[in-house]
Amino acid sequence: MRVFHSKHQKLILQCYPAGKAPDKKPNSSELSYLLYYASTRRIKLEKVSVFLDRKTASDSHHNRTGNVLVSLSIVAALIERCADNLNVFAPYVCSILSSALKIQDIAVAREVVSTYGTFCTHLDSALFSGDKDFVGKFSDLSQELVNIGENKQGPNKLEWKLLSLTSCRYVFSCSGYSKLSKKFIRSCMPILVDFVREHVTEEELKSRVSSQIKVENDAHVSRVISNRLSTYKNGSEQSISEETLVEEAFSALRTLFNTSSSSQIVEATFELVKHCYTVRAPNSWGTSFLALCTTWIPVQLRFTALSLLQKLDSSDLDFELQKHYASYVLALVSSDVNMIGLSISDIMQQLLTLQSKLFLTQAEKFESDEVRQLSSLYSQCICNLSTHIYYFDQVPDSVQEILFKIDTVFLSAPSSPSQSKQVYDLVMTLLGDIANILTTLRKKSSIITRNQVTLEHWEISLPLLAPPSEDASNSELPKNLLSKIQIRYLEVFQDFLKHELVSGDDKKTQVSNLSSESIQDINEFTKPDFNDYITESENFICQFFIYLDRYLSREVDAKVLSVLIDVLVDLLSTLGINFVANFVPYYFHWQLALNQSSIEHQDKVKDTVAHIVMYYSLRSLDAMYPTELQGYVSKSSFYANFLVDIEYRKLNGLWVEQLSAHPTNFEVMKNSNPKSHQDRNGVLRFNTSRKAIQDFVNGNGFTATWINVNRLLRLEIQKHSHNESPSNIPVFSEASSFSESGSSSSYRRAGLGLGNANDITSIHSELVHNYQNNGRNHYDYSNGSVLTSEQPRFFNSPRVADLKESIFEHKGGNKISNDFVFNSTSSIASAKIKPNAGSILSKSMMTANVNDIVKDFDSDDEIVV
Repeated sequence: MRVFHSKHQKLILQCYPAGKAPDKKPNSSELSYLLYYASTRRIKLEKVSVFLDRKTASDSHHNRTGNVLVSLSIVAALIERCADNLNVFAPYVCSILSSALKIQDIAVAREVVSTYGTFCTHLDSALFSGDKDFVGKFSDLSQELVNIGENKQGPNKLEWKLLSLTSCRYVFSCSGYSKLSKKFIRSCMPILVDFVREHVTEEELKSRVSSQIKVENDAHVSRVISNRLSTYKNGSEQSISEETLVEEAFSALRTLFNTSSSSQIVEATFELVKHCYTVRAPNSWGTSFLALCTTWIPVQLRFTALSLLQKLDSSDLDFELQKHYASYVLALVSSDVNMIGLSISDIMQQLLTLQSKLFLTQAEKFESDEVRQLSSLYSQCICNLSTHIYYFDQVPDSVQEILFKIDTVFLSAPSSPSQSKQVYDLVMTLLGDIANILTTLRKKSSIITRNQVTLEHWEISLPLLAPPSEDASNSELPKNLLSKIQIRYLEVFQDFLKHELVSGDDKKTQVSNLSSESIQDINEFTKPDFNDYITESENFICQFFIYLDRYLSREVDAKVLSVLIDVLVDLLSTLGINFVANFVPYYFHWQLALNQSSIEHQDKVKDTVAHIVMYYSLRSLDAMYPTELQGYVSKSSFYANFLVDIEYRKLNGLWVEQLSAHPTNFEVMKNSNPKSHQDRNGVLRFNTSRKAIQDFVNGNGFTATWINVNRLLRLEIQKHSHNESPSNIPVFSEASSFSESGSSSSYRRAGLGLGNANDITSIHSELVHNYQNNGRNHYDYSNGSVLTSEQPRFFNSPRVADLKESIFEHKGGNKISNDFVFNSTSSIASAKIKPNAGSILSKSMMTANVNDIVKDFDSDDEIVV
């Protein structure tokens, strides 16, 4: 009986050669006509696909290998010719390939994998988002192909494994479009990792990483794959070796990681590291393997591999898992793999958060040795991340991030001794992180020029010297722990001064080895007014002295103070005249008033520190500025008298001996005119007066230009409290230097801020001093602004409305009280104090009613120019 077929069925059947040969190929001319027919209309393409699906299922059931091979060739040709309409017959392709796999023949499997590769090449995201039936079929087919080489034995074992690895590579090429990409990665990664682990040693992995053979290896792998495909079609097994399989496994991994999909990279990295943990792969092998895979990631996306940090944060109860992830993060940040685009600050914050969490919360759950191991890994990550230079400001940014974390943690409120110990351990570890960074930088060179950490980056850490206990009275650390933190902090800062701020080769002058010999090269930090350290009163040096003053106002630890003095000496040797110019007002502030009936030990400490710092300052100036001073300081009578002042303190029990053994008696004896300072009446005063220093400064042009004896004393740092003030900018409250009467008291005025005659004289002197330093002989009174530095900074005069508000805020009722409240910045408590005799507030005014005067002022808005 004759069977009638439709046109598309006839065209398909004509493509099959006659006979039962196992290696049939489609008739070329009939195949060409079939492709033309199917590409003309979508409905014809669908009919062709349906019939092919049925015929392949029938041929597979009857084990007609030759016909199945022809069907697979037709499907591959249809995919190439009708790629634009792939969505019409994609589900049927999956069904045809699945049917062909049932034969379990190596030749058919080889052709199925080849057709599957062509299929994956032409897939797009639309198919995965709009057709659930296709997604299910494709997922099942892919899973079957990936596992096709499992548990296969016999002479074709290697080829079956090769087909499995090749299927992994093909599925990765389209996984970026699929919502099932996570499922594909989780299915394929164990196969690939296990195979590589069995056949590739750690040394071979490291060799591949170090050689950076991405481009060259791509060409090599392409040749291998081309040769292998040719071998498949010839049915030869002889040329397939373990090396071929290794290259295919690496090719699959390269396809997985070499993508623009950051989510695919993140998932692949997670699965790789997770499986290495599951199978307990050696840590060094696993980290080398991850580094190799990272080299295949596009360079601008390599930083996404560090998303392992998120797993660290979510696995806080499992020490072994945390240690595993941390070691892999360390391997990435310490490797030579370039990670352009890496956000150093973001990664640094995550690492610091993990380290803080370890000490503050996890320490109660882990053993001390486990905490130590994890902390060591985090510290190594921080150090390697900071010293693998990617951009100019990387090291300063990293150090500042750590200092900010220290500041945040240090000001937290531990409610128990155990929490205090946890805060102590964390702060000490973070300080150690900075020390490790500085040490590594000295040993490790970089092809990228980097910017150095500056003094200003350390400003945020200065509260460590004097924690604001008045703001957090319940959060103070025990004194012994606080002292250890302060010593460690000062040691790290001292290391920074010696080796980072100014390198050993550049630092020409060391105070510990000063002499009168001429030193020709002076580093840039000793240049007068470097970084506006003299003309700009709000600077790091001033802030350091403010916190030092706070520290000296409390009960001090002798060990801390000894290290602190060493730091001051190092600052002096680094900054020279810039340091001395800022120190002068604090020298007066800390100096003893020798006419006091009783002197507290705390006052002796301040006085001793003041004289030690002044002693080293005077000794250093001649050596640091030989051309400008020509030995002026050491030959001056002021220097000789100053040494006598120190000896007077030693002989009368006013000197704290354990702080310093300098100067020696021999140095005092060899100086002439050892009779100390005389006051206006010719009476000896073993205290340096402002006039004595002023005469000393005026005796040389260099010192007269850069040292202002009347420089304002600053003892407070406050943030702006008004809305119009810039945020996060510290404001210095000014306190006047005490007069020549020897009073050591200094107050921050909370009244009208007019001060006394000495205050106004100091302000006027500093204005004139600044203008002389800028090359001007007088102040330009025609300009309504005050220029205080080389960079124009204008201070506008107060508005009338503001003046009225200030007056009415401080008046009690309709008249101003005769008493003014002062907030003491010294050891004296706040109290009501009447104006001094020298204050202009004690003078009689022309009118007794200030309220009437203020009311008569015109508002700023009423003035028309």
